[in-house]
Amino acid sequence: ENQARGPAIINSIVSTAWTCNLDKDISDLPNLEGYDAKNDNQERRDDIAGKVYAQIMQIESRLLPCGLHTVGVPPSAEEAIATLVNIAQLDRPDDKIEGIPRVI
Repeated sequence: ENQARGPAIINSIVSTAWTCNLDKDISDLPNLEGYDAKNDNQERRDDIAGKVYAQIMQIESRLLPCGLHTVGVPPSAEEAIATLVNIAQLDRPDDKIEGIPRVI
């Protein structure tokens, strides 16, 4: 019973990851069109779930210090500014973009 639910869960994870634009950060996220996890082996499904989880944890760790972990409560202007400043300071080596401190 639980074995049969695995592919359906991975299909849902892949669909949600695309909805959240995680395909920009997870290069080998399966294409949403025509993907069905039942055609993948257990190792590949585990890899997909692990990569999506790692990306979500990275996003969460960047947002928690700013207080953006409270669901349904918009950030104050100060929190939003602090978040933008923090984001601007980060290097994005995958996109060959340097953070503001390196540019200045």
